[in-house]
Amino acid sequence: MLLKAKEIKSWEKQKRIPLIVNNYHIADYIIDFVVEHNDGTIEYIETKGRKDSTWAIKWKIFEATYSDLPDVKLTVEMQRPFKLRKIKKL
Repeated sequence: MLLKAKEIKSWEKQKRIPLIVNNYHIADYIIDFVVEHNDGTIEYIETKGRKDSTWAIKWKIFEATYSDLPDVKLTVEMQRPFKLRKIKKL
């Protein structure tokens, strides 16, 4: 909808990004969304239901590699866990 309204230029989902440190390929990070805004800013958006140790270390490498680039924004959206409501007995 944002693309149709021309509020963003483009977007991709599930983009594979190589994590390279000191010219060594450490791993690939699959980011949930990459949004190119009209002002040229690239926003990397990650949505998480829960954090685990593998994600935490990959995110730190991703953050260290990409956060200092000009016109780049990193966003993590944590999803709130939902609780099932109790069903009343009749």
